[in-house]
Amino acid sequence: MRKLLASLLFIVLCAPVWSGELDGKGLWCDWQGFFFKDNGFELYSRDSYDSDNDGNKFEQNRVFSASETSYSSSDQYVRMYFKKNDKSMYKLLDRISLESRRVGCEPECKEVTQCEVIDNLSDFNKRLKIEEEKYRKEHEQKLKKRKI
Repeated sequence: MRKLLASLLFIVLCAPVWSGELDGKGLWCDWQGFFFKDNGFELYSRDSYDSDNDGNKFEQNRVFSASETSYSSSDQYVRMYFKKNDKSMYKLLDRISLESRRVGCEPECKEVTQCEVIDNLSDFNKRLKIEEEKYRKEHEQKLKKRKI
């Protein structure tokens, strides 16, 4: 019995700790950004409706703070949990292919997006600015095409 307890204790103590392993890194998936911190993540998305009423509808606004989200990880996947409109959902990220998909909103959300890893907060903030400018240019091109 002692050997069994000692073996079990050894396994538990030597097992890797995954909590917070992604903290300090970011992900960019299509038009959304995720920055991992405090065992959760901040979700950034286009503010095309100027929800913060600052007059800038091209910026990337934080939709969820790290305290409103969580994540878990395994060797193959990262699950990013959040609530939207009283409905729990999560994004499932394949750690090898870096493809993500939403889970919990079927059948309307079947899209798979390709993600890229961003190594630190400074690079993540630069990416937010790049995406803001890209969105602004896309919008200007749409305005030029208007017929009336």
